[in-house]
Amino acid sequence: MDELEGSTHGPPPTTTTPPLYYGSNGTGGGGVGYGGPPSLINHGASRPPHSQHHQQHHHHHPPAHGYNMSSSATNTTKGPSPSPPSPVNYQNERLQRQSAKLRKKLESRSSKTGSGMTMAVLNPTTSSAMETPPTSPKKDNNNIRKLKDRNQNGMPEISLPLGGQDQHHQAEAATKKNHQEALAERITELAAPQVGDIDSTSATVSWKPVEPVIVEPITPMELAKNSVGLDVLYEAVIGQKTGASKSSSPQEKCSYRGKECHFRLMDLQPGMDYWIRVSALVDELKVKDAPVVEFRTDACRPGTPFSPKLQNRTRNSLLLRWSSPADNGSPIVHYILECDDGSGNDRYSEAYRGRNKQFTISKLQSSTCYAIRLAACNEIGASEWSPVLKATTMGAPPPPPLPPTLRSASAKQMMLMWCGPTSPADMLYTLQMADPDSGHGFLNVYHGPDNEYACTALTRSTAYRFRLQAQNDDGLSRWSEETSLSTTADRPAAPARPSVKGRIQAHSFRVRWDPPLDTGGAPVKQYSLEIDSGAGFSPVWNGAETEFTCDKLTPGTTYRVRISCFNGQEHSDVSETLIVTTEPVCPGASAVPHLVGKVRPTSLQLGWAKPEYDGGSLVTQYEVNMINPDSSTRIVFSGYETECLVASLLPGRCYAFQVRASNRIGFGPWSESFEIKSGPGVPSAPVQPLVTNRSAHSVSLVWNEPDNNGSAVHEYRLEMAPHPRVTKSPSVCSLNDSAEVQTNGHAEESVDLEQLIFTPYHSGPAKQLEVKGLHPWTTYHFRVQAVNAIGVSVFSPVSSVTTLASSPASVSGLRCTSVTATSLSLSWNVPHCNGSSITHYNVEIGDRGTFPTNDASTTFDANYLTPDTTYRVRVQAANAIGVGPYSTAFKFSTRPLPPDAPRLECVQANHNSLKLRWADGKNLDFIHYSVEMQEDGSDKYYLVYEGTSHSYRVPKLKESTSYTFRICARNEVGEGPYSEEVVFTTTRAPPPTLKKPEVLDLTETSCRIVWSAYRLPVSSDSVIYLVEVIRTRDSQEPIVTRRCSESEMVVDGLESRTEYAVRVCPIRLCQDGEIPGAYSPLKTFCTPSSQAEQQTTIDSQQNSSSQMANKMPKRLTDQHVVLIIIAVIIVIAIMIAVVMDHFGVK
Repeated sequence: MDELEGSTHGPPPTTTTPPLYYGSNGTGGGGVGYGGPPSLINHGASRPPHSQHHQQHHHHHPPAHGYNMSSSATNTTKGPSPSPPSPVNYQNERLQRQSAKLRKKLESRSSKTGSGMTMAVLNPTTSSAMETPPTSPKKDNNNIRKLKDRNQNGMPEISLPLGGQDQHHQAEAATKKNHQEALAERITELAAPQVGDIDSTSATVSWKPVEPVIVEPITPMELAKNSVGLDVLYEAVIGQKTGASKSSSPQEKCSYRGKECHFRLMDLQPGMDYWIRVSALVDELKVKDAPVVEFRTDACRPGTPFSPKLQNRTRNSLLLRWSSPADNGSPIVHYILECDDGSGNDRYSEAYRGRNKQFTISKLQSSTCYAIRLAACNEIGASEWSPVLKATTMGAPPPPPLPPTLRSASAKQMMLMWCGPTSPADMLYTLQMADPDSGHGFLNVYHGPDNEYACTALTRSTAYRFRLQAQNDDGLSRWSEETSLSTTADRPAAPARPSVKGRIQAHSFRVRWDPPLDTGGAPVKQYSLEIDSGAGFSPVWNGAETEFTCDKLTPGTTYRVRISCFNGQEHSDVSETLIVTTEPVCPGASAVPHLVGKVRPTSLQLGWAKPEYDGGSLVTQYEVNMINPDSSTRIVFSGYETECLVASLLPGRCYAFQVRASNRIGFGPWSESFEIKSGPGVPSAPVQPLVTNRSAHSVSLVWNEPDNNGSAVHEYRLEMAPHPRVTKSPSVCSLNDSAEVQTNGHAEESVDLEQLIFTPYHSGPAKQLEVKGLHPWTTYHFRVQAVNAIGVSVFSPVSSVTTLASSPASVSGLRCTSVTATSLSLSWNVPHCNGSSITHYNVEIGDRGTFPTNDASTTFDANYLTPDTTYRVRVQAANAIGVGPYSTAFKFSTRPLPPDAPRLECVQANHNSLKLRWADGKNLDFIHYSVEMQEDGSDKYYLVYEGTSHSYRVPKLKESTSYTFRICARNEVGEGPYSEEVVFTTTRAPPPTLKKPEVLDLTETSCRIVWSAYRLPVSSDSVIYLVEVIRTRDSQEPIVTRRCSESEMVVDGLESRTEYAVRVCPIRLCQDGEIPGAYSPLKTFCTPSSQAEQQTTIDSQQNSSSQMANKMPKRLTDQHVVLIIIAVIIVIAIMIAVVMDHFGVK
């Protein structure tokens, strides 16, 4: 947006009465109100001048079609226009004249209906209007939009002509023109704008706003039209003046569009003549034009010139030329040209002042860079300085350079370099080379600013001649002196593979080789021999001969030999490898053997290392020689391993051992002797221990010390095993002996030691021990072994003993095999008799006392106990020795008594079900109930319910029938007794709902109602029907209520042309009374009208039809029918658009 400022001429004069203005509400409607003049200042962002100039054609809005420019468009007066008269009387007279003019126009338009044009004035308060649409369906949307716009602006609508497209376009043009004229007559004339606060690039434009004109309402349509306000916009078009009599030009552009009455013109050109025209727009139609106003911007100093251009130069002068910049309204008087002294310190001095556009600056230094700038001056002042031009004067050609030198060389390339001047960026060099093989002399190989160059694709060991020339902007130098440079030799080829000359010795061999076929352009000066013994190649000789003896070698070692050569410039690749193996010898002395592990009494493990020198061949065998204590020797091992086990030694003896190695050549010398003493042995087996009975639970053992075999015994280990074949009887305890041996006064059977399972019992240095915690009358087996520092001995012979008899052991496995409410059946396992038969058991039952059994039976029945009571029970066994300990106490409970039967009652009785209940609350004890039923006339009960609920509904019963019920309760104890029998009877069933009745024989005052009959299940009962007739327009209260026993009924006394509803309710009559059923669905019917009313209706319809026939045209063509349909569609579309616009629907 352009930045807008207030006008320098001041705002338009205001009157004492605020002007009447029209405002738009954004939806097409508006209102009338009073208010002050609009603000004259509109703030916005400034726009650059080039953007306005670029968009001037896009903002140009030509006058609308049908609008005639007023004669004031050519007025070029400047300054404010006179204010219009403000008295109220003058305005009323003007309104009357405009109203009369509008009335005449409407009358003239209505007279055109006879020529095919129909004019319809629409009332804004009505919702639809009849008009004739165009014949072309493609114009429907545009016509609807135009009709909608005209309706919103309060203008009369004109129906489309029936003659075709030409009449249609004429009607549109006439409508638009009439609309524009009507809008122009509703506002005052637009005064000429005022231009002030003018400077070189901007000016302020302001004008007086238009005022509405009140038209005296003549008709309701005009009254509604004048009640709608106008939304007035202002548009300002500006252009440059190209002639004295022209007020517009093709370069005009729209510079402002808005509601404010002032704005600021920006980005104008200095010293230029402009014109400006302000127009008033209503509904995007230009209705008023203000007179054109001309003005001129102020002049200013010239624009910044471009930098001068260099036309020619010499060693002491520069010829410059420049173009004129924009004078900005004032002619340029002269130009100022400044130049510095060439030192680059930005100190300028004036070199020229005048009107010419070129100048030669003389008396300058050669080869010097000067900075030059330009300024233009007019009567206003001097312009800004132009951009600085850098220009250099010419100088002398350079001196001849030094010849190039060799920086590096190879067989195919030479890198040359030369010395350049102080400013190499301004110097070019030309390098020439003479190839002796080509015979063409010197040829250019390089031309450029670099001080070095690489010559490639050369021949090895060849001399080339070179010369150099320098060049700058001032000319060429002379050629430098010639110089000769040579390439180097190339890399020689690898020598041939060396070979062995003569016999291969154990410590030396001689090799020879041939020179390479390609020496690289130079003779071979030196050979290098490298040898690898397994650790990598290493040089061993350098020389010019082609043979060499390799000595000081290791026997039996594989060597790799290769050769390379040197021609004075580069080394060649190595030759192929020669592999040579020296002859082996016998291996050296082996290392002294050593002990592996610990020394054993009868064996030891020896190990040794491989000899340090194997003689150049793998060791194939080792031999171990043993020297006995009596100095005799024998070979105890022969093999490839480096360890061996020497066995069959005597404990505590001294032995010596030697080792030697052999390869394919032979055995090496014996190693030094290794002396070692064998270790002591384990003790001998102890003698059989002596066992003595101390009591029924302990015995005493004694044994002697065995032979220690060279190491003192420090520990004895005793192991014990029970007899595996001891069986006990519930009444008699004895050993089933197969073969008995008398030991220590007891019978001992022959025992298989492999069947005994010995477990460690004791270990220690003592040679006697008392074993405790044994079972009475049980056979045990014992054995002993001795332990010293070497190991353990074998076990001694086994000793057996049988302990003395004792009281029975504790009873185990006490359990309850059967329980009732008053008794417990107990059972237990037979305990050990411990050498004496069990005679009876003692059973202790809580506080009831102890009850002994009659014999050794392991069952007992406790009777006469209290129901639902817990008892603590334990049992002990008794024999001839005494009573044993009590068993672990167990708690057993007697069962409770089964629950009693609850009281059964009926809480709800229906015709086909009975709801029974026998308890309240929750069933926390989870008691199960069983309900049984007996039908009338039957003596058999059958189960109808079983569960934990306290109620149950018995379904599928017969009506008015008696049923007998009983109930019993059951818990985990058992099932209780049945309750007393109770009898419950079902009720009688109500009649079912009938279907919707039918209405037959319908007349003006009566009808016959028919419905389906109901059959009773009991012949002794009867049924009647209750019929209700309801008038639907009054209320739901019945007007007829009758009873009958048949399935149809005639209803009289109805009114004609009245809507009724009827429903039927069946009622069962029995000995107990009446049982009503549900009403049937309503059946609605309407009585017909009488004959007099029908005749009156027919007459009225015939009269209306004849009237319509008289009103309607006698004949409608197909075109008329189509037009009527399109008109109806357009009216509906307009109504929908108006409704959507009114409610703000987008």
